[in-house]
Amino acid sequence: MRTFDAKIKNGQVSFYEGDTEKWNKFKKFNEGKRIHISLIEEESMRRRRMFEGAVVPLLTFFQEHYDHRNNEHRKLVRSWLQEEFCPEIVEVNGITKKVGGSTKNKLGGEDQLVETVKNYMAENYGINPDLVLNTKHYEDWRDTIYPFDLGGPDNYIDYLVSIHRLNPKESYKKI
Repeated sequence: MRTFDAKIKNGQVSFYEGDTEKWNKFKKFNEGKRIHISLIEEESMRRRRMFEGAVVPLLTFFQEHYDHRNNEHRKLVRSWLQEEFCPEIVEVNGITKKVGGSTKNKLGGEDQLVETVKNYMAENYGINPDLVLNTKHYEDWRDTIYPFDLGGPDNYIDYLVSIHRLNPKESYKKI
């Protein structure tokens, strides 16, 4: 599948350098065919990174016998989040069951999954989620500390513990 990045300016599609010629060839070759055009929402990408890089690992951090560095543990917590906060009801062979739904387009906006999970953590673990799940703070860590391998923590949760915004795991118990 071929993709093109462009912006809309004054009602016209403006391609990035080199893509205009490729687009014209693509149009000629695919005359009469249907194409799909989708909007890239930067804010959505920021929310997704925050959700996958901070929210899911933080909730994993609070679970007994789970390690927030372990990918399998994070997957289990993410699946639970989907089932608990984005449930879908399906019927198979006459049996109705609740399953985890997609988080796509639910991280912000009307549903605000991230805010719902923050409230859940505040109620159940007694933390101030705005202090530890601050988007600007997360992006500062991701863009200035993590990529340069300065000997600091390689994940956001360990970083929060190292700067004392989050207590060590042993000090948290579900309320």
